[in-house]
Amino acid sequence: MSWWTTAIYDTCSLITLDNLLQEDKAISHYFPEKLLALEVSLAVEMYKETAERMRKLVEYWPI
Repeated sequence: MSWWTTAIYDTCSLITLDNLLQEDKAISHYFPEKLLALEVSLAVEMYKETAERMRKLVEYWPI
């Protein structure tokens, strides 16, 4: 199992991944169906459009 399948993604990582997925959707098969992230990661310092796209891929990790 690779680290990125169990990692808790931060805001910067989610923004970067969103950008990569916009450029090449084929990379999505390297990642799990749901990414773990803190809910706050989608609430601050992220464009609304990016947050909306990433919400579909994120499972919230309880604080």
